[in-house]
This record gives sequence, C-alpha cells and structure tokens, in this order.
Amino acid sequence: MSRLPDLKFHHIGILVEDIEACSYDYADNFGYEIRSKIIHDPFQAAYARFLALPAETTYIELIAPDSPQSHLQNALKRSPGPHHLCFSTLDIERSLENMCSQGGMILGPPVPAVAFHNRRIAWLMDRHCLLVELVERGANGELEFSLATEKSTVDPPAL
Repeated sequence: MSRLPDLKFHHIGILVEDIEACSYDYADNFGYEIRSKIIHDPFQAAYARFLALPAETTYIELIAPDSPQSHLQNALKRSPGPHHLCFSTLDIERSLENMCSQGGMILGPPVPAVAFHNRRIAWLMDRHCLLVELVERGANGELEFSLATEKSTVDPPAL
C-alpha cells in the first residue's frame, strides 16, 4: 500500500514540565502565537496547548503530565522535548491499516480527544520507532481546537 493522499501534517508534540513558561519562551524566542488555552484531557492524562507561527497551519503542541501518576511522567524524566508527530486524516481506520501494512504497530484503538472537540485520535509506533498520532478531520476537512480548560465533557472509554 502507498501513502494515503489525505494525510496532512498537523503538529509536533513537545513534552515539557511547564506549559505556561514554555509557551512564552516560544513566543518570545521564535515568534510563535498561542492558538489555544491549556486543555486538559483526562483520558490522555495530559495538559496541552497549541502554538503556531503567524499565518501557519502547522502547530507545535506543548504537552505536560496532568499528575504524578500520568504515563507521561516517565517519558518526561527520560527525555523531555520532541515526543510525537501528528497527522490529520479523513479516515482513521484506513490510515491505521495503511501504516500497519508499512510495519507500524497500533498502540490502542481510536479514542475521543478533548483537544479536537472529541474527534478520534489513535497512537501508533512506526517501523522506525517514531511515535505517531493520527487525528480525524471532519468531512469538510476542518480540524479546530477545543478551548476547554476544565475537565472534559467526554468520559474515557472503558478498556
């Protein structure tokens, strides 16, 4: 199978200790604009904020664990900084199937994501051990951020 034509690069996730401080560092040092509030996603056990350069449609996502028990704590201690690449897609199942046929490994089923108005995301490891996030775009191709700052309105799915 070949690459799906609908995949679009959306963001690079960067694991940080302090989203607020890092947001202002990126703004002051590189000219990034803050494009979302700090979003809490309890299913991902994380806080996140999106930034972009003026007039750009690709983002950086600053990510921080939401508690000492978050699975992100170990990753943050081991290797803060670049964490994952994210691509948006119109068909998340087809994209997962395609990436698996290329040697990728799905890390879990698609789940709703607070940051994207509960559109589904899925995580996988590509054949080069790169962590990849897929996020589903709407039928109109749009993908906007939720501005939620409190707990999500979606309950984590039962595993």
